[in-house]
Amino acid sequence: MSGSSLDGIDLAWCTFAFSTTQPTQLLRWEFHDGETISYSPDWQHQLRTSIQLPGRELWHLQTHLCLLYGQEV
Repeated sequence: MSGSSLDGIDLAWCTFAFSTTQPTQLLRWEFHDGETISYSPDWQHQLRTSIQLPGRELWHLQTHLCLLYGQEV
C-alpha cells in the first residue's frame, strides 16, 4: 500500500479468520508485524508526476511499481 504522502510502501503481516458458514463475516484478525520501506527519490518523482502521463506510460509505470511491491514483499 502507498498513501498520498509518497513516503514509501507500507507492509503489514496479518492473519484473518472468517466464518465457515458466512465467508464474508470476519471473526477475528491479528497484526503480527509491519514496516514502511521508503521510496527512492526517483520513485517519489515518478509517482508525483504520474498524473501527467499518457495512458500507455501510466500502465508501464503501474507494472514496474507492482514489480517493486513484489520484490519488497
